[in-house]
Amino acid sequence: MGTCLVVGGPNSGKTSLVLSLANLFGAELVIRTVTSAGKAVAWESSRARCELVSAHPHTTLEAQTIRVTVRTVKAWKEFDLVDTAGLVSYIHHDEAIRRAMAQTVALLSSADLVLHLVDAATLGSGLSEAVGPIDLELASYCHDHRSYLVVATKMDLATAPRGLARIRQLFPEGHIVPVSVVTGQGLKVVKSYIIRAL
Repeated sequence: MGTCLVVGGPNSGKTSLVLSLANLFGAELVIRTVTSAGKAVAWESSRARCELVSAHPHTTLEAQTIRVTVRTVKAWKEFDLVDTAGLVSYIHHDEAIRRAMAQTVALLSSADLVLHLVDAATLGSGLSEAVGPIDLELASYCHDHRSYLVVATKMDLATAPRGLARIRQLFPEGHIVPVSVVTGQGLKVVKSYIIRAL
């Protein structure tokens, strides 16, 4: 069974994408989180988006997993779709956030596929922190060691096309898919990529 790890900066749209992809795959939407204390917590589908998606950065502080089973032309495939804590390029003052980021980095070594989310709208609005040194290091590591896809998020917003052009400059070796969870743009392309990669 494979693992698809969804990574990126805070508020890049990781949780929204994971929930949208789970819906597109027809997965029974039960997200399982194993807390640092080892306790398993389950979020049912009716509450997941309301409880887990937020405009506040660093809402996700533990890896959250959705088990997906999908029928392909040849066979059934099963994999884990894993939402992670947002990564930043500096040492965060909050210990819980530092632990969450360390967990995300540790999960990279066992992932079969990495979806690297970059907020195209924020980057397009001129905020350079939308892509930091950690994003470039992540791209370098994943390009050499993992199946890897750059996902340019929030393409429904006006500044996103400028951001997408910048993403193409910053990640010239990566395969890039523009996505909007609001309009559904690019979700089927990402779904197909996951099925092929896993």
